[in-house]
Amino acid sequence: MLAGCAGAGEAGPKTAGAAPEKPAPVSFNRDPYPSTYKPYPGQPTLVRGVHVYDGKGGDLARADVLFADGKIVGVGDSLQARTPW
Repeated sequence: MLAGCAGAGEAGPKTAGAAPEKPAPVSFNRDPYPSTYKPYPGQPTLVRGVHVYDGKGGDLARADVLFADGKIVGVGDSLQARTPW
């Protein structure tokens, strides 16, 4: 009589050691607004004697910062601006 109660289409009893079915992975676009920044070519520019905060709680007093092609390429003491040509 119990056999007649089993529903049609069931795969059978699940064992305790069987792994649960995993859902399909969901894909998210991690960068919905990608940067369109393109650095402009330019001559290296050296700024001397600036106070630099590193964003982690540290700082440099009277440091030199070197910019080239739209990016910071050096931070420190006694930097020299050199042209790439």
